[in-house]
Amino acid sequence: MLDVKKRIQVISALLEQGTPESTSYAALECRLAIEYLCYERMQMALDLASYADMGGWQPNKVVRAVEELVDEDITSLVTLSIAREPKLLPGQVLSLAEREKLEYHPIGTQAPLDLKKLTKLWNALASSALHVQVPKLRTDHLSIYGDVSRITEKVHQCLTELRKIGDGSLLSNGFGPEVSITCYGCGHPVRRRAERLTDKQTVSCVNPDCPESYTVEKVAVNDFTFDRRLVFFDCVDCGTLNNLPWRKVEKMKVFEVSDVACSGCNVLHKIGAQLGIVKAEVTGTGD
Repeated sequence: MLDVKKRIQVISALLEQGTPESTSYAALECRLAIEYLCYERMQMALDLASYADMGGWQPNKVVRAVEELVDEDITSLVTLSIAREPKLLPGQVLSLAEREKLEYHPIGTQAPLDLKKLTKLWNALASSALHVQVPKLRTDHLSIYGDVSRITEKVHQCLTELRKIGDGSLLSNGFGPEVSITCYGCGHPVRRRAERLTDKQTVSCVNPDCPESYTVEKVAVNDFTFDRRLVFFDCVDCGTLNNLPWRKVEKMKVFEVSDVACSGCNVLHKIGAQLGIVKAEVTGTGD
C-alpha cells in the first residue's frame, strides 16, 4: 500500500520551500499520489477483471470499471473484523443471529476515496502547474511555471484529501461467489464475481499477453457459460475452417496485415482489418 503519510510529508516539505519550482513539484507529487491510490485499488481486482476490459488508463476510469466489474465498494470505507468461533458439534452450523453475537476484533480498515473530488483535483493540478499556459496575445507573458498561489491552493486541497486516506490499513476486492474457467489460449484461470456478470457481457483473459476473450451466456442464477470470441475464415486451398481470437483483429490497425497459417495444410494467409471487416487471402503455400 502507498505510504500516504510519507507522501504528505514530501508534498508539505516542497510547499514550505515556497519557490515556483518546488510548488510545481509538489503539484506533480500530488498527481502521482492520486494515480497511485487509484491504481493500487485497480491492481487488487486484476485477478477478477482484465485490464483490457477497463476501458482506459485514467485513474477515474479504471476505478469506475472496478466498481462495475468487481466490487461496488472499492472506494468505500470498509472495516474487516474477525471472531473466534466456538467449538461446534459435527454438522453444526451457527445461525446469523449467533454469528452476530460473537466477539469481533477489527484487523484493518479500507479508507474511502472521494473519486469525484480526486479526479477534479487531478485535472486541476495539471492545468495549473504541469503545463505552460498557451498565450492568447502576442504581448502575453510566457512563464515556465504557473501561478504559485493558485497551485498552492490546489496542493492544499489535495493534502486535505490525502489526510482523510492516511489511516487506511488494508485494501479489499470484495466478497461473493465466483465462476471460473481455464483460458483456452494460455491456461490461466479466468475468474469473475458471479453477481457482476451479465448476459452477453464480454470478458477478456487477465493475462496481458493473451488475446483470448469470451462472451458470457447466463444459464441460471450464478450459472454461466463462456464462449470464445473468434474470427473465422476458410482456407481457399484445402477448405479448412480456421479461427483466431477476435481481440487479435480488434487490436490491429486499419490496413495492417498478419500472416496466419492454415491449421489443415499450412498455407499462409494474410489477415487484415479493413473498416471492421476481416479479410483473408492466400499469400503462399506451406511446406
